Amino acid sequence: MDFKHLIGKRVNILAPLLRSYKGDFRKILAKLEDQGFLKIRINGKTMDLEGILDMKASPFISYDLDIVIDRIHFKSDSESMNRFIRSLDDAVKFGNGSHEVIIENNETHEEFKYTLKKQ
Repeated sequence: MDFKHLIGKRVNILAPLLRSYKGDFRKILAKLEDQGFLKIRINGKTMDLEGILDMKASPFISYDLDIVIDRIHFKSDSESMNRFIRSLDDAVKFGNGSHEVIIENNETHEEFKYTLKKQ
């Protein structure tokens, strides 16, 4: 994979969690908070987990939930690259069986979706 187009940008590494989910997702989010995650993206909007736990989900609305695995200022140095690779690995682990990783440009909110294969 060539990620050179991301160098110099601030990006979010996201793992898809639920797609078109209807119902109360607060228990799922509480587990994520217990695991140390701080942010979640719901229907394209990134929010702090802390504030969402009080939110009441509508049973009539479909929700897409993505875990924000990491927020990185992507650089070409080895430390940044190692962190990026670890974050990609974590995204696959927490992606609820999905091998898709979403990389979101913080400035433009443009998304890049990558499918990673386990070896």
